[in-house]
Amino acid sequence: YNGELNPSILDKLQWPIDVVLDANYDSNTKIAIQNFITQRGDCVAMLDVGFRNTVADTLDQRSSNAGLQMSDYKVSIFGHNFIIGDTYNGLDIKVTAPYFLAKKIPVIDNAKGIQYPFVGPRDGVISGFKAINFYPNEFEKEDLYLAQINYVEKDPKRTNFGSQLTSQVQNSALSDINNVRALLRLKREVEYIMNEYRYTFNDKITLDDANYELGQYLQKWVTNRTCQSISGKVFRSDYDRQQKIARVRIELVFTGIIERIFTDIIINR
Repeated sequence: YNGELNPSILDKLQWPIDVVLDANYDSNTKIAIQNFITQRGDCVAMLDVGFRNTVADTLDQRSSNAGLQMSDYKVSIFGHNFIIGDTYNGLDIKVTAPYFLAKKIPVIDNAKGIQYPFVGPRDGVISGFKAINFYPNEFEKEDLYLAQINYVEKDPKRTNFGSQLTSQVQNSALSDINNVRALLRLKREVEYIMNEYRYTFNDKITLDDANYELGQYLQKWVTNRTCQSISGKVFRSDYDRQQKIARVRIELVFTGIIERIFTDIIINR
């Protein structure tokens, strides 16, 4: 891998991309993936920590590997490696978590929508592997969580992806990868809708039409439960009119997800 990039892949209209997956690539390639999604601006990267044996080794990779030291809401980091059986030649093959994400993500996207988390005991279940490097205990889960490393967990019923953090150190709505994916999809679709208004008159009639279409579109993100509220506006100043510019501003509040359950039991006499 020499790090060269075909410029045509940066054309967002011709090549819509949602997710770029790692596959136990070296540090330089992980950095190249990050540079690529930064240039694109409309997709996320899901990186792995390579083949690690322990939680401690996994945590160490986050801080010592140059390709895993980012704080970026468009990047998620996944721990764990697995042994799977190759049905074609009978060999055992070691893979990292993105091997399972490559199937899990499109299945959930198609069934429930890009805004829906693909992790958890309901939708994050994985199977079909012979071995996994480790199952973290509750204390180790907390360590991995604080390091923004997503982990796999197991209970008596199933094995599933247990977290979906981005690598962003600051805690915000963009710490959840489902929110980020929804936001980038929203941005892409709004840009596509508004692109239809290029080379139309920059007057009140056009702005009213654009505002109506934008409002109709944005409501789908409330209907599909992504946002508690969302609003948008298409406008321009006198200076913008002279410069042949129209602007779009969108404000939203994400619905958020449940990560932890606390149970209180009250016994009355």
